Amino acid sequence: MRLMSRILIGVFVVMLLYAVQRVNVMRLGYEIEALRKEKQHLEQIHTSLLIEKASLTSTERIEKIATAYLEMKKPDDSQIVLVKEGRNGEKGFTSAKATAKEKDASSPLRVVKYFDWRL
Repeated sequence: MRLMSRILIGVFVVMLLYAVQRVNVMRLGYEIEALRKEKQHLEQIHTSLLIEKASLTSTERIEKIATAYLEMKKPDDSQIVLVKEGRNGEKGFTSAKATAKEKDASSPLRVVKYFDWRL
């Protein structure tokens, strides 16, 4: 009788452990499915944010805002100064002064600063 009760208790323990394992597997399966749905949702958000970024950084939109709202305009040829690297490929801060014809009072441009970020 004792042997039979020990066998029944052993079988019960094994079945209980099996049931607990099955419950854990099912719980993990539900968690995996929930995480897959969340990942898919986040990928959709990421895609929509990339599209929004592309539309917000488009040059046409920026130019429209600059001209319409900020009242900016393209510079005249006399206001443009070409900035080059220093002698022997020097990098860092260099300045280019406006040429003599650009130093008149009508031109707001006097000195241009240039920084090369590749240092």
